[in-house]
Amino acid sequence: MSSNKLGCGFLPILSLIGILGIGGGIYAYKKGFIPQELTPLRGAKVIPDEAIFTSFISTEYQDWQQIENLGIDRAEDLIKETTNTIDEELSDLNIDYQTDIQPWLGNMMLAVVPEDETSSAKYSLLVLGIKNPINAYKFFKKFQTQSGEKLEFVQHNGIKINQAKDEQQQITNIAILGNKIVVSDSMLAVKKAIDTYKGEPSFASNPDNLKVLKQPLNLKNSLVQVYLTDYDRLLESTFYNPSQNNLTTLQPLESVILGVGIEDKQLTMRSFTKLKPELDLTEAQPINNKLVSKYPAATIALFNGQGISQFWSDLVKISEQDRNLKTTLRGARYSTRVVTGLNLDKDIFGWMDGEYALGIVKTNQALIPEIGLKLGTVIILETSDRDTAQNALDSIANKLQERTGIIAQTKETKKQTITQWNIPNSDIDISYSWLDKENLLLTMGNNIVDSMNKSPNNSLKQNPKFKKFVQTIPNNSLGYFYIDMEEVMATLKQMPGFYASYDPESIAIFDSIQGVGATSTMPDSHTTKTDLVLWFK
Repeated sequence: MSSNKLGCGFLPILSLIGILGIGGGIYAYKKGFIPQELTPLRGAKVIPDEAIFTSFISTEYQDWQQIENLGIDRAEDLIKETTNTIDEELSDLNIDYQTDIQPWLGNMMLAVVPEDETSSAKYSLLVLGIKNPINAYKFFKKFQTQSGEKLEFVQHNGIKINQAKDEQQQITNIAILGNKIVVSDSMLAVKKAIDTYKGEPSFASNPDNLKVLKQPLNLKNSLVQVYLTDYDRLLESTFYNPSQNNLTTLQPLESVILGVGIEDKQLTMRSFTKLKPELDLTEAQPINNKLVSKYPAATIALFNGQGISQFWSDLVKISEQDRNLKTTLRGARYSTRVVTGLNLDKDIFGWMDGEYALGIVKTNQALIPEIGLKLGTVIILETSDRDTAQNALDSIANKLQERTGIIAQTKETKKQTITQWNIPNSDIDISYSWLDKENLLLTMGNNIVDSMNKSPNNSLKQNPKFKKFVQTIPNNSLGYFYIDMEEVMATLKQMPGFYASYDPESIAIFDSIQGVGATSTMPDSHTTKTDLVLWFK
């Protein structure tokens, strides 16, 4: 069988064949309905409204073909192994996916639905689209003729539920609902889907769910989409005792949409996260993006954002309605006071009101000589209150010297004064300095300051790989995360025992990735859009 059946990589084909061998195509053919490929909105119309979440999976060859185009060494072998297994299972039935199934299967959805409001039991419901009823009829007739299976039937609300048994005598229930097929090992699941099809509330009939389902992800060659329309319901069904009437804590998330797509040698995961409108949170501000030029070209990972103090204030607001979080913050404040003598809210987070960045840079000396990891950490914090920041640093330094014996030394360079804390019996040093009036530099490693850029032409901003990443970042970005995977892998491979710790398949995949990047924006005051992108060589 040709590789054109790649789109069915998610399907347990042998089970599907047994499930669909029911003559359902005859029903579709005689009813003469208009064929339509399944979409999230169409599929949701037969999914009960109490579903915890739903997912949409493309079965289109052109979408899944992009995996082969990524250039992952082992990807093609893994795909061949999967399709060969499918070939072997289908060959006994003289069925070919490309000619017998692909012509009529038009995408699918999977939903997870609780059995009832008082039970923790959940069932899975599969919804398959029939894009060509005539081809579906031909397939079902061929399968029935060759299998000779006798199928049992149950009537519910005027629709026939077909029951197929596998070799282990496990029953799978299936029903034809217009141009869709619903499948589940739970009879109750199929009955609920039928009731929904007949007019009971559906996942799509809920106005809030409908908004989520209609949210465009705008991904090319979209493979999978996941819809978590009620985050509280997900938590209640997963982590909480069913006897509880409601959550004991207020979760900030309302809904999440996630999609995966592939194009031009890159894999993109995009999500939209909706926060609860009743949360009185401050709208996040886009980053100024002024700190990148202060990092050296040898930076292999960077994470930045803006307004740590505002984030902390919002966290405190949420804690007023969340007992567990409030207890955690109270403990953090107490520990900070005991260890440093500082007020966590005012003395630590209060002055972190500007942009911030955390980077991993390559160095000439190993951070830990035993493993040969030549890396260091660089943090830059922008503040409008330098005095408070300096007082906090002085207080922390005094406490560390009293309790650990750390020795503080000061050295002058042409550009700044550097305060260095040497940890006893260690080659690691921690240092800080002021790059200018507003930007505080914190480093951990060996001689990290010497690794910082000495000229604008040697900054991360001029790194070709980073420039490629920046071109994808919107102007209103709230921050981003960047990894140079080539340099990361080159560094890790120098560590003793690296190849013994990872299997060849994983190493091959990581070696195929050039870089990883993520960025967030806020389309409105309660919605965050996040993109995670993997670039392949």
